[in-house]
Amino acid sequence: MVKKLEKQVFFNFFYIFFICYNSPIHFIYLYMKSFLKYFCIVFFIFFVAVSSISCKKSIEEIISNNISETREHLYVARQENIYASFTDGVREETYIMDGISSPLVEYGVLVVKTNLDLGKNPTYSLKVMDKTYNGNMEINPFDSTYVADIGEKIVECNQIFLTISNFDEITLDLISSSWAITSSKALNIFIMTHKADLEKMFSSQSCGEVYIKLVADSRDEKNVYFYILAVSNGGEVVGCLIDVNSGEVVQK
Repeated sequence: MVKKLEKQVFFNFFYIFFICYNSPIHFIYLYMKSFLKYFCIVFFIFFVAVSSISCKKSIEEIISNNISETREHLYVARQENIYASFTDGVREETYIMDGISSPLVEYGVLVVKTNLDLGKNPTYSLKVMDKTYNGNMEINPFDSTYVADIGEKIVECNQIFLTISNFDEITLDLISSSWAITSSKALNIFIMTHKADLEKMFSSQSCGEVYIKLVADSRDEKNVYFYILAVSNGGEVVGCLIDVNSGEVVQK
């Protein structure tokens, strides 16, 4: 009986000693376990929040990814009976204003306005530095000008030279190099002017497209404007006319 009591006392003493000795370690273990659990939860919430913010693109970035046409250079020539211009850039291969930007291709468009009779499909020869483009021009049914697309952008130079059929050579001068406003600057002006409308229009990444065009007065080459147009796939349209020299929005 005494031995049994001694064993019980010894067991109780050992158990109390074990608990007291290990309780700090056990407490720290439980604390660290709880801390790590909540730390992981907070870190996950923070990661999701940061990811959603970083994945949300700005209106400037969305629009830059949905450009369907842009024009870079403008060359012009004026004579007594003829006005010629050449502009190049990139545009949709399938050129449809449907609010959906499709893959882009290069272009270089030659336009001739004249009261001379050049025939139905006059030939042309366009010399750009050491490269020459040849082909036939067609009549634009909307304004009776003669047009041709060489199918690519050209290397920027001060002058290019055009010969139509058997007429004398015409020199086209580069005028876009003197503009204070480039197409990218004009696009920024357009976005700032219509930012609220554009943010509604481009509420998703593929619900609209933007065209950057040039509008030139054939009577005075100083009157040139960037015409920027945003078109949604729902039929909404936002436009802006910007002076290439001052950056002034002359019409919106």
